[in-house]
Amino acid sequence: TKQIVNKNELISQINVSKSTNYRNVSLKIPNGHLPPNLKENDEVDVWFSDLLTNTSTLLIPKISIVWVDELNTNFGGVSTVVVAIPQDMVETLIKSSRTEGLDLVQIEN
Repeated sequence: TKQIVNKNELISQINVSKSTNYRNVSLKIPNGHLPPNLKENDEVDVWFSDLLTNTSTLLIPKISIVWVDELNTNFGGVSTVVVAIPQDMVETLIKSSRTEGLDLVQIEN
């Protein structure tokens, strides 16, 4: 429920709701398409490469890594990565992830 807050009134954290427009999306990324040292809280750009047109497009810049499976470093291996992305980009990312054209490019801190 919403309440009016008076000037200089202290409010409890319990009474404050958190609202976000970000969603956590799980991606299966083949080896060679993500940095081998990727970890939680790193930031990446998500790129999509179209093999038919030989072009690459920046899909989503500067997003946070929420979780990284133990990176499978075997040839042909796949690792699961969870990223936090704006809600309005979820459909685009999911459609793009159905092919093996996604690359996660790590942003150095």
